[in-house]
Amino acid sequence: MDEATRQYLEDRARRHDRSMNKEFSAIMRELREEEKAPDPAVGSKSDAFHQ
Repeated sequence: MDEATRQYLEDRARRHDRSMNKEFSAIMRELREEEKAPDPAVGSKSDAFHQ
């Protein structure tokens, strides 16, 4: 991991009162949830295409 990314993770972990490992896990959980959520813009683009 590059130094800037490590520092960012360390600072974010400190703000959330977590270890770097727990912060990384939380970030990954958030990303997984975002990827699972339907994208409302996709539906509107599709609707516009079919009109």
